[in-house]
Amino acid sequence: MTRVTKAQLSRLVAAIGRKRTIDSESRALESEIKNLRKIAYDDLRSTGNPTAKRSGFLLRWSTAKGRVSWKEEFIREVGSEKATQLAENVGTVQSIDVVPAEVA
Repeated sequence: MTRVTKAQLSRLVAAIGRKRTIDSESRALESEIKNLRKIAYDDLRSTGNPTAKRSGFLLRWSTAKGRVSWKEEFIREVGSEKATQLAENVGTVQSIDVVPAEVA
């Protein structure tokens, strides 16, 4: 078995840090997208029409297959007591944390 190298561990720690930054930026973008979509949605809805042109953009309704709310459906089918029992009996998962030795 090969031992992990200092370079690999350093790259891992750096990658985890970059991912946290990207995740944070992604959440901020998702929030902005949600707010802007609501403005466009409300604007189109207020027209009462299926389409509207705004500043060179076309707003239109589209339809897609809905999603099942699995958690709520599961609880409805098996009951909240059974769902709670299953959640309490979930096993543990082992993962690895890599931190500089000075911190540990």
